[in-house]
Amino acid sequence: MRPDHPFDELLAYVGFTAADTAALNRAWPTVDPQTSTVTDRFYDNILRFQGARAVFANDAQVQRLKTSLMDWLKELFTGPHDHAYHARRLAIGKAHVRVRLPSRYMFTAMSGIRIHLRELLRGQDDACAALDKILDVELAIMTGTFLEESERDNLTKLRDIIVSSLPACILVLDNDLRVSASTHTHCSFIVGNPTGQLLSEVMMPELSLAIDVCGAVARARETHMVVDYPRIDVIVDGHRSSMRLTVLPVEHPLASALLHMEDLTTIVDHEDRARHAENLASLGTMAASVAHEIRNPLAGISGVVQVVASSVPDGDDRQPALIRVQHQIARLGELVGELLVFARPVTASMTAVNLRESADQAAIAAAASVGRSVETIHINGTGEVRGDPMLVTQILQNLMQNALQAGAKKVVVDVKVSAGYVDVIDDGPGISSADRDVVFQPFFTTKVRGTGLGLPMARRIAEAMTGTLELLPATSEQSGCHFRLRLPKAMQNTPLSI
Repeated sequence: MRPDHPFDELLAYVGFTAADTAALNRAWPTVDPQTSTVTDRFYDNILRFQGARAVFANDAQVQRLKTSLMDWLKELFTGPHDHAYHARRLAIGKAHVRVRLPSRYMFTAMSGIRIHLRELLRGQDDACAALDKILDVELAIMTGTFLEESERDNLTKLRDIIVSSLPACILVLDNDLRVSASTHTHCSFIVGNPTGQLLSEVMMPELSLAIDVCGAVARARETHMVVDYPRIDVIVDGHRSSMRLTVLPVEHPLASALLHMEDLTTIVDHEDRARHAENLASLGTMAASVAHEIRNPLAGISGVVQVVASSVPDGDDRQPALIRVQHQIARLGELVGELLVFARPVTASMTAVNLRESADQAAIAAAASVGRSVETIHINGTGEVRGDPMLVTQILQNLMQNALQAGAKKVVVDVKVSAGYVDVIDDGPGISSADRDVVFQPFFTTKVRGTGLGLPMARRIAEAMTGTLELLPATSEQSGCHFRLRLPKAMQNTPLSI
């Protein structure tokens, strides 16, 4: 008949019977006086190996374990070898996992005990045979439990890694709206470690102003329905952050609701960039078409005006008007040229870029274009990033040139390669709050003769190098503009087109 209990099956498999228990009982008086010697020899042998010694906290722990080993020896010989005995043995394998003892030491340690005990029982063949059987059973129990607990421990660690790596943060709320558990504590929409805190205390202030989170939880609990906010936009330190918030009511003694928060900021930014790129592509196509349509007639008009102007004698009253017409034709020609450049795809040849050298070249070109002394531009820091040297210089020149044309008396360029960006800061009149959101839109300009393509083109160039160009929020201490150009620290050396 097949045994129902796992321990009965083990005993039957090795042939351990009541006669073996009796033999071990008779051998115990021989072993009892030597238990301290057995335990000392056992731990002296274990402590010789670094891997095994590492699981022990101190000598006091070793002394406690020696006492436990002596109790284990007594029970090994005296029994009773029943189901309760099996249950106590299961705990040993779990303890080995808890202290992180490598499994190889269980086998070698059991072998050491076996050899020592057989030496003590020399001449008692029935006791030695029973000892071998019960030690095999002990080892099977410990090994099986150790493997089960190790697998459970590894699965728990894997679960914790998965949960802590989730892009979403989940808060478990009790009946008092206190956070009883959370997936992780680095969510950008909560303050500090939320566990044990009231929901109203851990929510980011900007989020609390945007929606009534506690009210949403109460509504979900009352209606027993999910409350979902697909997208919430909040402004933190001048930057937009986006999230999705879902409240799920639950019925559990320890939880009344789950608050699921997913950061959508990166996704929304990518969507905005894709939408912006599509708009620019459409606009570029239209601009190229218009420019080509204008260029030929404009060239014809310019030729006619030049012929007419050459036929007008010096001092003629019509000469100033013709000169103005020629200037306007030239200005239109420049605009057509800029439209064609804007419509052309940007190709970046990525390589190492010395930001100090690019900034120096840009400063000289910007100062020369506005007829200002180069000493008004101050460059701090140095280092290399990945990008196209000519395009990086073009962006920096545009930013410096804009600042000088706007009346800035000082332009500071801060190179912070360790952080992956370069700042261009000026003390000019700055950009009004109403215009800050549209400065990168094509054809927006505050200049009398500007085309409004400089900053949009600079941003396109930055994006072609997988970088970004942004206008940072103004501060109370700052009157001018603060642009930040981010460039990659490392990148594949392949051309990119946008």
